[in-house]
Amino acid sequence: MNLRENHVDQLAQAFSFFNSTTEKLTEAYNKLEEEVARINDELELKNIELSQKIKEIDNIKSHLENILLSMTSAVIATDLDFRTTVINDAAAFLLKINKANCEYINIREIIRAEDTDLSDIMELIKNDKLSAETEIMLVNREGDVIPSGISGSTIINSTGEKIGYIILIHDLRQIKKLQEKARRADRLVALGEMAARVAHEIRNPLGGIEGFASLLVRVLDREPENQRLASYIVQGAKSVNHIVTSLLNYAKPIYLKKDCFSIQEALFEVCETINNDQSKQNLKIAFEVNPENDTQIYGDKILFQQILWNLLSNAFDSINNSGRIIVNHKISGQLREQSFESALLYYQDKLQHCDSVYFHKRLPNSIPDASCWHCITIKDSGCGIPQMIRDQIFYPFCTTKENGNGLGLSTVYKIIEEHGWKIGVNSEPGRGTWMSIYLPGYTQIQEGVVV
Repeated sequence: MNLRENHVDQLAQAFSFFNSTTEKLTEAYNKLEEEVARINDELELKNIELSQKIKEIDNIKSHLENILLSMTSAVIATDLDFRTTVINDAAAFLLKINKANCEYINIREIIRAEDTDLSDIMELIKNDKLSAETEIMLVNREGDVIPSGISGSTIINSTGEKIGYIILIHDLRQIKKLQEKARRADRLVALGEMAARVAHEIRNPLGGIEGFASLLVRVLDREPENQRLASYIVQGAKSVNHIVTSLLNYAKPIYLKKDCFSIQEALFEVCETINNDQSKQNLKIAFEVNPENDTQIYGDKILFQQILWNLLSNAFDSINNSGRIIVNHKISGQLREQSFESALLYYQDKLQHCDSVYFHKRLPNSIPDASCWHCITIKDSGCGIPQMIRDQIFYPFCTTKENGNGLGLSTVYKIIEEHGWKIGVNSEPGRGTWMSIYLPGYTQIQEGVVV
């Protein structure tokens, strides 16, 4: 009995210990649940805060990327070894590269310059000494040579550590165009002032000289030798008066009277007039035109014909009655980007069409549209343009003619620039000159508005 009681007591104690332990475990479990719930609440709050931080960072990143993409200047970021890390759209467009293929490529493989050592520029950027813009002639992947300004600096993180470099490239073509326009405007202003002074100082006494000389010619009708000398005075006065008139006309602004006209019709009218000129009976203008290529051009027909007249007159003077003149009309493709800003297109020193330099190739048998440009080329087999003055032929007073005033081609350029047209020069000394006028494709007129 005592043994049984002992067993019962032990069982009772064990049960009591079990109950006590269970209660402690339950209490510990409940506390653990509360702690887990608290930790979960804290984690949820932290996750919310982290999500907000990530969202803020994404917004900041997106904002910075939008700023970078919206910049018109080319921006390239690199690491400390000048391997590209960021390239914006403007840089990809300017350099004609695919951003996806240029990650972590040395920047010297992306940026090329004509007659400039980029290693020196990179060294200046590395030492933070290229904050001011340096001008270079950039060469992109398509071979376009672009006047550009390059500058750069180091990239510093929040702890002040140098982590890379940033390079900025500005396309200076528009600035160069504006500078050239400003220089031309300055020359025109100076020319206008000079023409006004010339008209005032020369024309009045010149009129008197011509009048008295004409009277003298009539008085000396019985003295042929002296009459001939007096007639030279009249001719000289008229020649000087013509030069003064040309100066005044060149200095005046050009006012365009635009309308639609047929390219080939305007061309044939000028050529027919020249072919009927008695002084040019030994020479005829040959044509290489396809009537199906004719189109309507929106511009000043009279001024367009003045361009043709001046260029054809120069061609006749160049061949000196012993050569040939051919007028060619063909259709070029779309204008290349590097040709947008300039009215003057120079070709290589060989007499051949090199339109691919300035125009995209037009697909064979494709129908011409508004993106195509029409090219009228006046070819002569004359002496050609001397290399030393090729860059100056469109400046006032530049001439190789003994009695020329140097205003013919400068007037041609002025008319072309006012229209937004292009002129190409292709000359080879001893073989001749090709002068090409480029006109944009057909433009529709609706209720007086050009579209």
